[in-house]
Amino acid sequence: MIPPSTWSLCDRLALQSLRVLSIEQMLLATASTENLESCLYHPPAALLRILQPGLFHRWNVTELRDSAQVQLELCRRNNVRVVAQDDHEYPALLRTIPYAPFLLFVQGTLPDATTPTVAIVGTRRCTSYGAMVTREFAQTLSHAGACVVSGLANGIDTIAHEEALKGKGNTVAVIASGCDKVSPGQAEHLAARIVDAGGAIVSEYRCGTRALPPYFPQRNRIISGLSTSVVVVESGLRGGSLITADFAREHQRRLLSVPGNITSERSAGTNRLIQEGLALAVLDARHLLDICALHAPAHSSGPLPEFSSHEEEQIYHSLSREALHVDAIAEGLDQSVSALLVHLLSLEFKGLVQQLPGKFFVQARP
Repeated sequence: MIPPSTWSLCDRLALQSLRVLSIEQMLLATASTENLESCLYHPPAALLRILQPGLFHRWNVTELRDSAQVQLELCRRNNVRVVAQDDHEYPALLRTIPYAPFLLFVQGTLPDATTPTVAIVGTRRCTSYGAMVTREFAQTLSHAGACVVSGLANGIDTIAHEEALKGKGNTVAVIASGCDKVSPGQAEHLAARIVDAGGAIVSEYRCGTRALPPYFPQRNRIISGLSTSVVVVESGLRGGSLITADFAREHQRRLLSVPGNITSERSAGTNRLIQEGLALAVLDARHLLDICALHAPAHSSGPLPEFSSHEEEQIYHSLSREALHVDAIAEGLDQSVSALLVHLLSLEFKGLVQQLPGKFFVQARP
């Protein structure tokens, strides 16, 4: 734990707005001086060349503080808290990484230090396979009491957050904009649901800041920093998920990768991580729990499925976690496609079957 500082949040925001200091230099300034004036008028020796005495005048300090007060009011109106590194709320795990954010902007509730945190990341353009794996992993982690961390992007991230909300755990979304500038609308709606369900939206960017391309790789270090394990579900040979994987290795986090179809470009990155020995292959949800030293609740298998007819039961047991086309199912059961689709629709309503694009079906966990 960093010793408490005499610096107010207003002064820290004012210092951050100078944009001439690195995170390490801001931490040095707040640790070795009493407030903004003492830092600017009598800078520590290590910062003399950057904060030259006489460069800042008293009207500058007033202006900086006034601007910081405007930001604090904007945060207040959006129910966003500003959390400094020496604050008890600042995640201890995140504080250990290089270039941990000087200030965190938090909307909602961060998990406590005893809650396991696992990141699930992947491509925005996921396949039905990637979506299915993400659903199963996020649900399993959530039911085991873990917090699922991701980046609120389309595809794998969104599915991970959505499925975590269905469990008894919670979820944290790390974003590349201010907490009040979540976009597009679908992500804004999901962010509100995450907060309402007891999770959190986290950013190192001030309220009012819109996402820019350079901010996304920067936020990926926070996704890794908040997590004990990072799971890459689907990724090409380039992309944000592999940047997160690089951070996970740098941060000495457990790095896991889901094997994929060797002919699929969207599994090329995850397969390469395994091939080069950079990540451990995770083969199913039970394997994931074992690796992360988590335990599924005794009732996790759920109640036995209830069927309306013998035909429904027969169809359900003919399916597996591998996608089958409706024509193949009909041929295997010697049924007409039209009759089969009626039963499949009924099973979908019961949550026992999931339909994938192209009239493919898989067995869903009851």
